[in-house]
Amino acid sequence: MEPQMIQRVYDEALAIGDDLLSKALPAGQGLFWETLGLTADLKPKWEVGESIYTGNTGIALFLLELYQVTGEERFLDAAKAGMVWTLDYCDKHPTDYYALYTGRMGVSYGLLRFHTLTGDPHYLDNALTIARDCKKFTERRVGVDDLINGFSGTLIGLLHLHAASAESWIIDAIDHYADILIDRAWPGPAGLYWDRSGENVHGLCGLSHGASGIGLAFLELGRYLDNPAFLELAKQAFAYENHHYDHRINNWPDWRRGIYGAEDRRKHTDAFLNGNIDFFTQHGDMNAWCHGAAGIGLSRLRAYEVLRDPAYLDDIDKAVAKIRETDLNPNDYLDEPPINILCHGLGGNADTLIQAYVQLGDPSFKQLANDLTGIVLASKSRYKKFRSGFADLKNEEDTSLFMGNAGIGYYLLRMMYPNKVPSILAPRLRKAKQTLPSTEAYKALHLTPSGTYRRLLEQAYPRTLDFMDQHHPELLASFMDSPVGELREAGAFNRFMTGAIHSLEAASGEILEDVFLLEKQKGDFDRQISSHSLLNIARMLSAEEAKDILEEGLRDSRKLCLDPYSKIITTKWNWDPDAGDYLENPTHEPDEYPVILSQYAEGIREISLNPLSAIIAETFTVEKLTSTGVDGILESVESSDPEELEAVRQQVLAQLRELITAGLIVGSCHTHAQPFI
Repeated sequence: MEPQMIQRVYDEALAIGDDLLSKALPAGQGLFWETLGLTADLKPKWEVGESIYTGNTGIALFLLELYQVTGEERFLDAAKAGMVWTLDYCDKHPTDYYALYTGRMGVSYGLLRFHTLTGDPHYLDNALTIARDCKKFTERRVGVDDLINGFSGTLIGLLHLHAASAESWIIDAIDHYADILIDRAWPGPAGLYWDRSGENVHGLCGLSHGASGIGLAFLELGRYLDNPAFLELAKQAFAYENHHYDHRINNWPDWRRGIYGAEDRRKHTDAFLNGNIDFFTQHGDMNAWCHGAAGIGLSRLRAYEVLRDPAYLDDIDKAVAKIRETDLNPNDYLDEPPINILCHGLGGNADTLIQAYVQLGDPSFKQLANDLTGIVLASKSRYKKFRSGFADLKNEEDTSLFMGNAGIGYYLLRMMYPNKVPSILAPRLRKAKQTLPSTEAYKALHLTPSGTYRRLLEQAYPRTLDFMDQHHPELLASFMDSPVGELREAGAFNRFMTGAIHSLEAASGEILEDVFLLEKQKGDFDRQISSHSLLNIARMLSAEEAKDILEEGLRDSRKLCLDPYSKIITTKWNWDPDAGDYLENPTHEPDEYPVILSQYAEGIREISLNPLSAIIAETFTVEKLTSTGVDGILESVESSDPEELEAVRQQVLAQLRELITAGLIVGSCHTHAQPFI
């Protein structure tokens, strides 16, 4: 930067700091800040909290870094007082929410930075105390895996905490979180994704909420422990995103398509009823730290630094090109101020440019960062304030680190001293190659790439592997013990199983093929889902319809059919885990065991059918009137006794009601491409 620009950046960061001091509120020996939020009806409100994202820790971190740059004691005093209030708040508000950015682990992370810059052991002690009960986070009824709100962010926080203290309990917690994240991985068309949900078309791409964030956590873990298994998991996360890269928009897609309120529910319902399938399958185009190219670029910068794979340089170039396209035209900001914040604004996107210059040394990255900073400073001169991250609140400033002015100030400090002020958007560990205690008690941390691959296979083929372990262990060992390199592509196991089945004598091969094909069909059926959000609204409407059908009584004139998101398959042996020990199947003669596979946003549900429910399901594979279907079933009953026939009719109707309640028989034979009528 030119000296004049450096002075402007310095002055603006200083002004933000002084403005925050003027807004600080005293409480005992501490200070706190109110930050901007929204009510349920999207009205502005001011609130307090402890988080990095919109709470006291984030503001205190900015003031600490401002002190480091300026040497002004007033900023250090305010930063320390901010953490006094934060610790008191945490003591009075116990929680099981240990997210890195929006929860309690962020307080621990912030305290570590205070410890680093002040040398005061009090901060490290408190960081350890705050994080001690972090396993409670995984016991919540609903958990997420992402970087901002979920388990991967907590894992990164724990890695930093262990690097600072080497406490043994932290390694136990790291193992716990790594184990959970492995278990919660989903296979994509390529690679792996997490946080599968009916709120999204597919698993999300991006650093804050998507696969990049989980990949970054595994990248840091693999580097820290010098364990290639976790580096391979990181590669798989990045491979998932790159599979979805869309050259038409020069971006990784934003797959969000959720129902967040009544208006969203109306839009989803209307689109589904009108057969507007594009509504559920098309993606958005957002470029920010939280979603899209800028955040993904940060993850790839770290990936290239750790893995040295030149393919990630291409990803970095794509991210920078998207930032140039979306952010660097001053004429775009003539009518209203730009959003300059860290989360989804110019400040966060600038961090990618800053890190790219620091790491790769290309002066063009530095120039782009300077140009973007010129836009930020010009907007402040023109509009006299910085706009908050709440897009609809165009005239509101915020104080927080990720949604307001503290974060803008933090980014400006990064512009001046990128090697002195660390990125808060993609925290990096300096230490690496830690030696683990030689205990096998760790479920995840001692995994090899082959062991990790086995864990992933167990999620897709649990009974197949169970059966092979029991009856053909040498065959399975021959596959699992072969060199893995990168985690094997999806077809490798299928090819192995085909060969294994044919290598066995006929009876054994038939049994193994039966369980393998059941689990393979589940995976194939899952991959046919065009949109998780489409399934979500389809299931919601089906449940409402089922309630209406049952409340009004099962009329003879009611049309019914097998749920179009389900299919019936038949196995020769019973593989239902709840029906007994399926490992004993070789001692049983083959028979027919009907199973329904149903597509849900959360995955494929497998339901074993009793003989009567199977007959009913087969009967209604084609839409027909209730009376027609029931009468057709009764025609197969070998009895002319009216009382006996009526008893059978009532059994059929009772079972039909159960199938309707379970969502397996529906009143509207909608499909992926037809309206719900």
